Amino acid sequence: LIATECYNGSSVLKRSLRKRIEQEVVKLFKLERIQNDAKHQLDPAHAGRALDYKKAREARIRAVLMVILHAESFAATNGLEAILPKKRSRLSFSSKNTDVYPVTALLQSGVFEGKTTAKQLKELGEQFSDKELSVMAGFLEEEADDLGLVTLKMAAEEKARKERELLEAQEREQREKDEAKEKARVQAEAEQEAVREAERRRKEVEEEEKRKKSVGVAESSGRKFGNEDLKAAAKEWCEDEQTAETKYGPISGWDVSEVTSMRGLFSASEYGGGVGEAA
Repeated sequence: LIATECYNGSSVLKRSLRKRIEQEVVKLFKLERIQNDAKHQLDPAHAGRALDYKKAREARIRAVLMVILHAESFAATNGLEAILPKKRSRLSFSSKNTDVYPVTALLQSGVFEGKTTAKQLKELGEQFSDKELSVMAGFLEEEADDLGLVTLKMAAEEKARKERELLEAQEREQREKDEAKEKARVQAEAEQEAVREAERRRKEVEEEEKRKKSVGVAESSGRKFGNEDLKAAAKEWCEDEQTAETKYGPISGWDVSEVTSMRGLFSASEYGGGVGEAA
């Protein structure tokens, strides 16, 4: 299928081809001979079979593994979902979910000239392409970069990575929004507190002014006059009532308890006329 279809086809064609490859691989896994070969390869009880049988069995297993490597290389290089997702790569040779023969275990069984790691398989030279070695490194959970290979990221893994990055970006954006919201709340509270503090100070200033004013009035209204002081104040009051009250306070509040005589205090003869009218 891979050899006869066009690699440079449309994405729809590639996805269709990937589906057909997956179907064929599943059919291959279900073959009784392949099931038995995998079982005998991984079951120590069958390891002592005749040499000729072992060679034939390992040849068939190698052929199956090469199909998988080609299929996965195709999927990875074309940005398609892996033919065998991780969970299936470890359960690929299962029969009714009872016997399990993972691809990883088969690669580690030494069917390729006894080599069990991607690094050892690379030593076989041109037997495998870099893409195939990269896929095997993935199955064996080895880093392709350490082998000087280009890592072929399966589409499913790449999708999961992008989803994680998107989720992290969303969480980061939400955190930034929450932090900005909290900052705005704190700033608003600080501004409100500043307004309240300014209002408290304004009221304190007003209260202080009122207090000072009331104390000033009390001081002026509580002033005690003697005979001469009273005459002078009365004269000023007659001449300019407003100026006198500013100086001595309202006339009704003057303290004259120590005055012994008010004779002629507001008489016209005392102030040269016109005063009597004020009196």
